[in-house]
Amino acid sequence: MPTPPHAISRLTDRLPPWAAGLSGGCILIIFAGLIAAPIALTGTTRASTAMQLWLFAATHEILYQPMVDEWNAAAAAAGTLPIEMSMLGLAPLQRRVMSGFYGGLPTADLVEIERTMAGQVFSGPVEAVGLVDLTDRMRDAGMFEKFPETSLSPWTSRGRVFGIPHDVHPLLLGVRADLIEGAGISLDNIETWDDFARTLAPMMRDDNNDGDPDRYLLGFWPTQTEKVEILLLQGGTGLFDENGALTLVSNANARVLATMVSWCVGPNRIAADVKDFEASGNKLKTDGFALAFFMPDWMCNVWKNELPHMAGTLEIIPLPAFEPGGRRVSVWGGTMLGIPKTSQNIDAAWLAAQHLYFDSEFARELYCYV
Repeated sequence: MPTPPHAISRLTDRLPPWAAGLSGGCILIIFAGLIAAPIALTGTTRASTAMQLWLFAATHEILYQPMVDEWNAAAAAAGTLPIEMSMLGLAPLQRRVMSGFYGGLPTADLVEIERTMAGQVFSGPVEAVGLVDLTDRMRDAGMFEKFPETSLSPWTSRGRVFGIPHDVHPLLLGVRADLIEGAGISLDNIETWDDFARTLAPMMRDDNNDGDPDRYLLGFWPTQTEKVEILLLQGGTGLFDENGALTLVSNANARVLATMVSWCVGPNRIAADVKDFEASGNKLKTDGFALAFFMPDWMCNVWKNELPHMAGTLEIIPLPAFEPGGRRVSVWGGTMLGIPKTSQNIDAAWLAAQHLYFDSEFARELYCYV
């Protein structure tokens, strides 16, 4: 119900002189802020009855549940805090984490961060990052000897490590071997992307005479930004250096970007927009509208669950290089576990993080799941 005008006029009659020129709407906003501020500030010191763990992937929640149950049973006996998991999804988790970091408000005691969030999480001065710097803790625990350096690089900024890596996702190329071998074409001599396009060019026939190929060679489109990054990591310099500085402008990146453009437009187009994780994309994959797809380890499980009828049709080969002797592998995705600075239970969260990420049974389950 709108506030009656006479009520606002009585209120403005009692305001100090500096506020006499404010409108009724401004006055209501000020009073709402005065009421909300104590509530927000009280929230920063909430009592802890459990350590909050925020996740973005339902598969992680399933994997962690036995370990969380084990931790909670031991916590009850030892009088320590249990773990309470919340599966938020990627976009809601990102919004809640970043609003907490920017506003200095509590988020959780443990949060999983996906690789696409890293640029936002690590922006600004290193001391302003909303996560606890784990570098010294990880060094004291001997963790740097347990991880390959590349698994730490996405979670390292200005030489400081802010998260324990959950995984490394090597990426190769999945090709429709059933269609390619059925056409009598061998993939044995493919080393570069030029070799790839030249060898498979006969597959781009226009049998229905509509002016367009009936199939394309590669499932890729420039709006699929994660795949652009995959290729920049493979053949270019990536997007950022070890200090977090932007490295997009480089000769190597320019060469890779120009190649990607040539795949999608012009007379030598070889790529088509075949979406992952969507029914429309799965239909195009089933129909053979594209012949090759970027396949990180976890994508194999996606195909197994979403396209079980295509079992036996794919062959995994190294990525073609951008030049002879170039890199033939890349990565797609990745997750870390970090501790927000606003946690009231940092030491306990550190122990819980090690329990979750260094459990040998979890490692076996993760391997089998992929």
